[in-house]
Amino acid sequence: MNVISKYFKIFQIFSLLTVVVSLLLLSDANSHEVSIYNSTPTIVWILISLSMILCIVYLIVGVFSTLETNLILPAIVIYVFILLVFSIPDFRGYYVSSHYASDIMVHFGEIRSIKLTSHISEDNFYPLYHIQLYSVHILGIELEDLDIVGSMISYIVFTFGMYCFARSVSNDTRSAEIAFAFSLPLIFLDFHVNIRPTTYSIMIMPFVLYLINTAYTKKSKRFLLLSLIGLLFISISHPETAIITLLILSIIFSTHLLAKPVDLPKKGVIIYSSLTLFIISYMWYISNPILQEYLSFRLISVIRGYDITTTGSGAAAAASDYPSILSVFTRVIELYGSPIIYMSLSGLSVFLIIYTKRFEISYPEKLYILLYSTSLFVSFVLLFGIQLFGDSIMRIVPYSLISSILVLSLFISNIGQYKIFVKKATIVLMVILLLLTVPLSIANVHSDNEHLTKKEVVGTQMFLQYYNEDYETKSLHMSSKLMAYLEGAHTEKRGDPPFYRRTNEKHTLPQKLGYQENQTSSNISEYTYIILKRYDYTYYEGSPDHMHKELSVYDNNDVEKLYNDESIVRVYSNGEFRIWLSNE
Repeated sequence: MNVISKYFKIFQIFSLLTVVVSLLLLSDANSHEVSIYNSTPTIVWILISLSMILCIVYLIVGVFSTLETNLILPAIVIYVFILLVFSIPDFRGYYVSSHYASDIMVHFGEIRSIKLTSHISEDNFYPLYHIQLYSVHILGIELEDLDIVGSMISYIVFTFGMYCFARSVSNDTRSAEIAFAFSLPLIFLDFHVNIRPTTYSIMIMPFVLYLINTAYTKKSKRFLLLSLIGLLFISISHPETAIITLLILSIIFSTHLLAKPVDLPKKGVIIYSSLTLFIISYMWYISNPILQEYLSFRLISVIRGYDITTTGSGAAAAASDYPSILSVFTRVIELYGSPIIYMSLSGLSVFLIIYTKRFEISYPEKLYILLYSTSLFVSFVLLFGIQLFGDSIMRIVPYSLISSILVLSLFISNIGQYKIFVKKATIVLMVILLLLTVPLSIANVHSDNEHLTKKEVVGTQMFLQYYNEDYETKSLHMSSKLMAYLEGAHTEKRGDPPFYRRTNEKHTLPQKLGYQENQTSSNISEYTYIILKRYDYTYYEGSPDHMHKELSVYDNNDVEKLYNDESIVRVYSNGEFRIWLSNE
């Protein structure tokens, strides 16, 4: 083991130095890029993936080794590489790692509003979350870098929380260390780098569950107090996570009753925790008029039969536009391969546990199986049924992934109890899991088109400062969320803002800029601003080839016609962001 450890350290040092030097040599992006993976040297992604795989293998092997093994070193190495993965947009010179219509823009805007006004608006839906980010901001962290800092802190809290929760349930250090190892891959994909309240609440949930379970099993008033504080954070962080946590608490209590331990722990802990979670969530969310309006909108959508099965742009396209089943399957694996592999192998582990042990299933196994089954059921209901809280797959599956990690950790830690063919099959499956999930997850952390360049931001600021509010504005992909980011989320409202939260025909550029059969742009009325960006005619390159034509609104030929159109004049350009004005 000492020889292996020596070569392990040499390879990690080589990988780390190579990755850091490669990133330092990256030049700033001159214009909008569809994918950061194309502009970053391939060797960077290969070395990061290999290093993480080796570290996780080293951790798992060390758990079963009879020799003394330092498990802290590989964990630190992985944290360093994860920080580099999160920071790559900064190395590439992106101004902010979010696009025009991202919710993150609104959260940045809330923080800017707190900074400008020194108070929290009554319309602020997630005040605790924004106060925490603002506290980091005033320590000297730039607003645009909060996503990196917040993502890294959340990642560390999540992995540590998984270790603590697994250990508190199983009372087994080996199982806890394996849970920690399997929580290290970036299986939440782009959720890891999107500092949204949903992400934040999910990341802290395992640690809060650890506090609750410890208070429950050890009858500890200190842990009960800490768990109630943790539940306060979850309750105010996001309603979706609060509901799921309440469900998990009921499962923990039910499992204790089913297990019928000799010394049943104090029931009051779960009752107090559940009541605290329910009361705070009810008072904070259900009585909030903003949430009432939103839920009404979603319910009306369900009743009328539209907007109920959308699960993100990639999945929606896979469901309706792909030419073959093979294309659908390939695209789904490409986008969501690592979560699918985790949940599939966990399902196999559940089957083997039930099949081999039957009536001798331990309490931790019962709890994890119930958590896995329930979370999987909820995920399927939300995926194919009603989605009240959003339209992204990665807002649905994290709870199933958490239970999947727990199931895998317990199954592997008890591998010695199974027959030889089960052991061999498990080793093969775990190797496949690591070889596939680590690179697949890293390849989907930074979504296509998820950034703004300095020129895009400067151009938007210039427009908002000088545009005439009496004129119409037509653009693509611009959003009021970007205005919130630049001006603060609660600045004085404009009578007819140039950008809206959702796409509407009045403010959207016509196909081919209106030049289909005309020498002048007939679809654009007099005194209308026209905003063109490189993003508009490159963003669709991140989609499958057969969708490019459908997603494309205009191209360089249409822009050339705009240049030659005497009825339209260019009023601003910085090479990336151009503004035109129709004066006839």
